[in-house]
Amino acid sequence: MEKIRVLLVSGSTRPGSSNTRALRRLHEREWPGVTNDLYDGLLDLPPFVPGAEPEPTAVRDLLDIIASADAVLFSTPEYAGGLPGSLKNLLDWTVGGGQLYGKPSPGWTWPTPAAEAGRVPSSGPFSDTSARASSRPPAST
Repeated sequence: MEKIRVLLVSGSTRPGSSNTRALRRLHEREWPGVTNDLYDGLLDLPPFVPGAEPEPTAVRDLLDIIASADAVLFSTPEYAGGLPGSLKNLLDWTVGGGQLYGKPSPGWTWPTPAAEAGRVPSSGPFSDTSARASSRPPAST
């Protein structure tokens, strides 16, 4: 039986991030029928430039690993009611090639302490942005 391949992506670049720690714990466990990879190249990605030629090596590596995964699991903090810029940059690089289209890509967002205290609303920005990056393209007519 072929194993399901899951890519784990943390949206945090902060050393000691709870998002990265949670994904690392998942990565270290044995899961029957599942193999996983922990992506650690977020800081290596250059700023998104539509149509960049040649495609930067870090971007090509990212797109290849996403394409080879059966699913992608994201864990990310929430900053100022939105995704961290580095994770949004990663998602932007995937839109043109459709590597996430139709692929299961759940994510969870950890709100800031201010959001948890009710001072700043937590908007669930991951689902808004990832839906745009991972939805199936409309059927052509």
